[in-house]
Amino acid sequence: MKYHFLIYIAALSMFTSCATKDDFEFDREKYVAVLADLTVQGQLTKKSSGTTKDSLDSLYRAQIEEIHDISLIKYESDIKKIQLDPERYKALVEDAFDLLKSREKELVKQKK
Repeated sequence: MKYHFLIYIAALSMFTSCATKDDFEFDREKYVAVLADLTVQGQLTKKSSGTTKDSLDSLYRAQIEEIHDISLIKYESDIKKIQLDPERYKALVEDAFDLLKSREKELVKQKK
């Protein structure tokens, strides 16, 4: 799961731009939550292909934008800038996976 998303982010990093570290629109918690949700979206659609995958991706991305009140275009632009600081980006990814683990624990508790 982790590696598929990292490959996606690595592809985005090819399109880096110049900006200062603090030139971001959203707070850190929002970046972590969106990154976690995009990871889930990637896992949900990875076995799909063609128009089905495209439709699911579009649907999930629209839901993520609505839930987080965020533009994914702006988010992805900011992520490219954050990747220019590998330590900062690594911490963001680790926090997103910690959030996913925490969500998983909550779901397991609810099932009991």
